[in-house]
Amino acid sequence: MRNYIKIKKIFFPYDLEKNNILGVKLFRNTNKFIIYKHKNKSHKGNILTTYNKFKILDCSVCKFIHCVPIPDEQELNLFYKNKFYKQKRKTNYFLIQKKQQKWLNKIFLERLIKFEKILGKTGSVLDIGCGPGFFLKYAKKRGWDVFGIDSADRAVDYAKKKLKLKNISNNNYQDLAILKNLYDVVYLNGVLEHIDDPLRLIKICKNLLKKKGLLFLSVANDFNLFQFLSMKNISQPWWILPPEHINYFRINDIKKIFKKNNLKLVNITSSFPIEIFLLMGQNYIKNKKIGELSHLQRVQFEKSFESLGMAEFKYKIYDKFLELGLGRSIEIIVQK
Repeated sequence: MRNYIKIKKIFFPYDLEKNNILGVKLFRNTNKFIIYKHKNKSHKGNILTTYNKFKILDCSVCKFIHCVPIPDEQELNLFYKNKFYKQKRKTNYFLIQKKQQKWLNKIFLERLIKFEKILGKTGSVLDIGCGPGFFLKYAKKRGWDVFGIDSADRAVDYAKKKLKLKNISNNNYQDLAILKNLYDVVYLNGVLEHIDDPLRLIKICKNLLKKKGLLFLSVANDFNLFQFLSMKNISQPWWILPPEHINYFRINDIKKIFKKNNLKLVNITSSFPIEIFLLMGQNYIKNKKIGELSHLQRVQFEKSFESLGMAEFKYKIYDKFLELGLGRSIEIIVQK
């Protein structure tokens, strides 16, 4: 049963199958219930908070949180094509990723090893929303046949010119709807939060996969309890960013989405709960330099296990975070 906990003017969904949090009042609803229609589909549920012109809806139809009104598909495509990488906070984004390459490659390797163990081979991988192409470059070096699409001209140009990747095209996910049974892996890293119809994209991905193919997703784990606790000392919910972030996923919600789409859950984990630094007084939301330090501390935390050959123990810790609904992102592998 879904209830809510509240801090300031924002409600957080809370699943009663977990143990109750002593001392925190539970609400049966938020007292703001709406029905919203978009493209002949009704969306309904409790409003968790507002952000500018948007309401943040805990949608009982979609089974995940999203904003309303839902931005128009064409409007979104133009935003990502022309404006996304021109935002102030995206300044030098490609350069920053390049500087973090050693750390990112470690993450890519962990993911690819999982794919290879499940499939028993390397194969073909399509990266939807591939950005500048760093994952594809690493996968190619490891023996995968790589393909990528992105709607941003700058990202596609970088992947082609700087990383010398050939099978990269300037397309939107809607362009893939006519294709079937092509790839061993479809890779979605930080994509589902941004699009107008995540459920449609999941169906497209399912059709793109070969028999027994894998769909990988990494999505932000939002409306988690560390964010709830952090709001005591922060004025605004920093993770709410429509029209850039339209959708907001929680661990229980994302599991139910794939079960409904008849995709077999193979692996799920969460990442380091970066919000823990906010709880220790390191406000990386307000101060970018603190954010950079927090990232380095997170990297050092993970290195401490790996340097002693104890990576498996690190994974066990992250599995416990997952059980508690914590971790900055959710990583999930499902199989067709």
